Parts: sequence; C-alpha cells; structure tokens
Amino acid sequence: MLRSAQIEMIFDPIPKKMKKMIRIKWGDQIPIGGHHISAGFVQTKVKKELEDALPTNRDYRTLNRMQIKFQNWRKLESGLDERDGEAMGEKLMANSSKLLSKNRTMKMKEQRVERFFEEFHAMRTMKNAHPFFEKMIQALIVGENRKEEKRRHNEGKLAVLTVHDGHYLGASFLKFLSFAATEEGAFASWAKKYPAMNELSAKYKFFKPLMLKIGKEIRHSATWYKFALSAGASMASMLDVASDIYTISIYRSRGLFETADLMTTFVALSIGLQILFVGEWRAPSGATTTTNPSLSPLCCKVAIHHQDKKRALIELLGTVTFTKQGLSYWRCLTNVKMTNDDIMPPVSEMMMFQMCEVFAECIPMAVIQITNVLEMARKDYVLVAALGISVAFVAEAVSYMTYLKDIDEESRRTGKIFYGFIPLQGVRLSLVTVSMRLLSFCQLLGKSFEMAILVQVGGKTLAISVLGGEMVAYLIYKVVRGDFRYWMPMPRGTSLATSLIMRVTVKVICDFTGFLHARHPYEMGGLYWLMNMVFTQVSVFGAIKLKEEYGWSEEVEGRVIEDEYYTTIAIWLFVVWFVSLLVLLLSSEQEYVFTFISARTGKQYNRATFDSGVDEVMMQVFTDHPSYYSSYEDEIKEWLSKNWNEWNEARPVWLTDAVIGTIPLRLLPGGGGEEK
Repeated sequence: MLRSAQIEMIFDPIPKKMKKMIRIKWGDQIPIGGHHISAGFVQTKVKKELEDALPTNRDYRTLNRMQIKFQNWRKLESGLDERDGEAMGEKLMANSSKLLSKNRTMKMKEQRVERFFEEFHAMRTMKNAHPFFEKMIQALIVGENRKEEKRRHNEGKLAVLTVHDGHYLGASFLKFLSFAATEEGAFASWAKKYPAMNELSAKYKFFKPLMLKIGKEIRHSATWYKFALSAGASMASMLDVASDIYTISIYRSRGLFETADLMTTFVALSIGLQILFVGEWRAPSGATTTTNPSLSPLCCKVAIHHQDKKRALIELLGTVTFTKQGLSYWRCLTNVKMTNDDIMPPVSEMMMFQMCEVFAECIPMAVIQITNVLEMARKDYVLVAALGISVAFVAEAVSYMTYLKDIDEESRRTGKIFYGFIPLQGVRLSLVTVSMRLLSFCQLLGKSFEMAILVQVGGKTLAISVLGGEMVAYLIYKVVRGDFRYWMPMPRGTSLATSLIMRVTVKVICDFTGFLHARHPYEMGGLYWLMNMVFTQVSVFGAIKLKEEYGWSEEVEGRVIEDEYYTTIAIWLFVVWFVSLLVLLLSSEQEYVFTFISARTGKQYNRATFDSGVDEVMMQVFTDHPSYYSSYEDEIKEWLSKNWNEWNEARPVWLTDAVIGTIPLRLLPGGGGEEK
C-alpha cells in the first residue's frame, strides 16, 4: 500500500505512540482507509488510520529510515525545493539547541557537518560544484577564528568564489545574525552585502530555506550570553525593587509615613497580581493563545496548584524572588515551546506579567517618587538615582514587549496588516529600538511630572480629577465610534465588564509610557495613540502655567528644584521626546507608518483581516468577539462553505483542531442556525 510513495521529507525516528503529528510529502497519492493523501499533515482520523496500517514500532522506524534514505538519495539535478532545504537544515541542527547539549561540542559540530555532506547525495554534488559551500556551512556550524575575517575576500560573482571565501561568508552570516532582529533580516543584509548569495538562491531553491533554518536554530539556541542577559534582567528587576524599598525606608525615616505606606501598598499590589498570574494557564476548551489570542487570564482558569507542581513552584519562587523577569526573558530568547496545558506563549505571558507590574507598581511609584524629588529640601542623589532606575526599567519593559510582539514570526504572518514596523536589520533597527526606549522614558517622566505639579497646585484631588476627565473623554470616544467592546470573545455581561477594565488599564499604561503596541486598532488605535502622546507633552506646559497662576496648595520652603527650573525640564523632555518620535517614524518600515496615524477601529481591523484573501489570516477573525464580524457573517459562511471540503482533504498546516474550535458552529457548513 505504501511502496509507490516517493517520500521527500525527513521524520525523526521516534515510536509512533509518541508521535503527535506527522509531516509528510508524498510524490503520489496514497490510499489509506478511503482517504487520498497528497501533501501536508496527516492528522486526527487519517493519522490514526496510518498508525493502524503500521502495527508495530519496528514498522514505523523502518518507514522513517526509508524516508531518510529517499531524502539522502535525492540528486541536486532533480531540483531540490524549499521543503528540502528546511528538512536538511532541521537534520543538520537536530538536538543542538540546549545549553549543555553534547551535540554542541566542537567535535560533535564537526561530525555533524561531515555527516551532512556524506549522507546527502545532493550536498556532495553541491560541494564539488561549489568548493566554497562546504567551508561556508562548516564556518557557520563550527565557528571560525575571527582573524579569518580580516583577510582579503572575494565579493564578486558566484563562479569566482573560493574555499577561503566560504570561511568568510559563514563567519559573516553569524555576525549579521547577532545584530539582526530575525534570521530573515540577517539573510537580507548578508545577501545585500554579498550579491553572489542572491545568485546562489536564484539557482538553488533549497539554499535560502536551508540558511534560514540554520539561522533560526542558532538564534533560538541557548547560550551563555543569553543566560547572562536573562540574569541581568533578573538583577535589574531586583535592583528596581531594592530601590523602591530603600526609597520607602528613607521616607519613613523622615516621617513621611503616608507616602511610605502608599508606596508599600502599590508594591504589594504588584506582587499580588503577579502571584495571581503565575502557574499554568488552562483554556476551558483546550485552545491556546497561539491559535486563539483572544484567550487571556481574564477568560481562563488560573490553576496555581496545577498538577505540575514543580513548574508552579518555580514560577511562584521566581515571582517572590523577583527573578521572574529573567525567566521570561530566557523563554523568549530561546523560543521555549508551549506545553499541552499552556494557552499562553512566552511572549504573551511576559507581556501580561509586565503589564501588571507597570500598571500596579511602576506608574504609581514613578509619580510618587518624582513628586517627592521635586519637594526635596536637600540634594539626595540616591533618591534621584532610584527614580532614574525605575523609569528606565519601565521604558525597557514596555519597549521590549512591543519589540518582541512585532518581530514575532507568527504575528507578522497572521497579523501582517499591522505587525512589521520594526526593521529586521541594519542601522534603522538600532535607531528604532533606541528611539522606542527614549520615547517611553520621556513619556513616563513627562506624565509623572505633570501629575506632580498638579498635586502641588490642587492636591491629589486635582490630579485624580484630571486623569479621570481624560479617561471619560477616551471612553466616550470609544462608545461613539462603536469601539468600546474589547476584542476578546466572552459572554455579554462579562465582555462589557472586561472591556471597561481593559480600556482603562491600557489607557493608563499608554498615558504614562507611550506603549507602542497600544496603537493597535484593538486597543487605542494609531491616531488616538499619537494624539494622546502629543496631549501629554502639551499638558506638562499647561500644568506649569497653572502653577504659575495659582501657586502651591501647601508651600514647601527651601526646595532644591525651584519653580523656575520646571519650564527648562519640560522643554528638555519635549525636545528628546520629539526627536525620538521623529527618528522612530523615519526609521520604521515606511509601509507601516500608517499604523501610527490610523483611525481604524477594532471591527474595521477585523474586516480588513478577512479581506486579506489569505486563508490563514482570514481565520483570525474568529479570535475576536462575534460582534466584530456579525455584519458580514453571510460572506464568512460562503467562504467556509467553498473551502471546507478542500481544507479537510488537504489539511493545511495552520488548520489545527484548536483553530477549528474557534469557529462558531452556526457558521460551519451544515451548522444550521445553532447559537454559540
């Protein structure tokens, strides 16, 4: 039954009982239980029938060995395609991503490269046709002495590249990989500098996917450098908390018990929320935020005492010791895969965790600290340094969240009409990342400065009233535009309550930090985000003018920072903020600059997603609240009816059981008029 198959992809030789999903490409259609498989994924019922056709592990391993042999025997002249490149890259980099993996020793790396060119017939041919190719892969996998880069090399055409050029090209790709945001960005910069690589890509379709696969594995592999970065993130978090504790103790020693108690309350609130969100997240229906980003801590059950008690204990310990930040960084940097019980990928988990901290602790603490710094009767550099550390920590946190979400491969694939403003390589990448941090830094200082001045003029009542007025205006804007309901699909009553909470939370975070992700149509929208930023900077000067007219509510004598310095501080903050915003807009990918000024609502974004014409992207409409797509459900039914049988026959990669679970039954072919 299987002997006529021409198998082109590589399987890992593991027992069938442990195989979750089988990726296979068939040259001929294979009848299994009445099904005709042509390509893609063999899943669910068809997968079960395939396993029944292979009753023993021995048969399964035999088939795997056959598949490997077919791949090894394929000739270069037969025309290797993109899938072949990915498959060969996967085999070359297999089991080499862990920090202490034995496959990462110098000897094992050399053996991996040697086997790669011995086992694959096409690679042996490639080595003979292009002598530099083997040395390039060797330099890429094994690593080369940096002195090689200083020697003269050939940047000419493909036909004149030498063995030495191969050494240099491999080392150069590693260098670009270390500076680029993704492997795609590294390859683009590399190919731009060495046109011969574009020539090679055009000649051999497998080449670019092979390099991207190798680059991806290297970029996500665990390294001591990443370990140091993660440890540094933990240290920064602990330093931030230590500065808060020190500041609280200073205020207590000076008799400012009200301020100290208020700061203690916010720190405790932040830790409490973070403890609430640790542990394993479980979706009611088994879906995940990878395929259904609408699932969030607000609509899922938090299982603090999950059956994996070791994992829960690690998460809890990381939170109470303030090392959770480092753990989250490590998981994002090494692209840790989700388990069956997780519904939230590492990037989303880190975003939610940091939003709790920023909202409940960092913003209130910054306002309190800058208020007291403005009222200092004597110079206290420690308090000023503590304020600087807190503000820098927040700027880094919110900027890194936006950065990770924007460069995420899945975000750019399924949300390509919004994600992609960050360049993936070059000087523009550096300019964007720096300007993002400076923008958030100035925004937090500016808004906190404004609140501190308002407290000086009219006390806390005036400051809270101003914030409340801005919030009411924002909520009215959302209601008038029919954009108040948040995008998460939840029951009516819960949805409205959650919408209010999320709108207020995101607005406060954006007010004080300029959170760039908030320009998403699901949040504030680009136009309101930009106007909100401008309003904040203008409001600082308005608050200063108000103070000049009405003075202090309670005068403080002998201050270090006198009133005449306020305007100078505001001007400097505005100049740095404006330059950062200008650099950000000029350095971003120009096709996404419109996202900074777009007035598109959440429902309009949902419709634009459906109008993209790409099935995988169109399927994302079901991750939103049903009200977002209720106006064009007839078009959705027609689309599903037209493609449903074809999808079930071919079973594309993106059509997982979790994705299918997001589709309301009433919209499926034959679903009738069933309600959700």
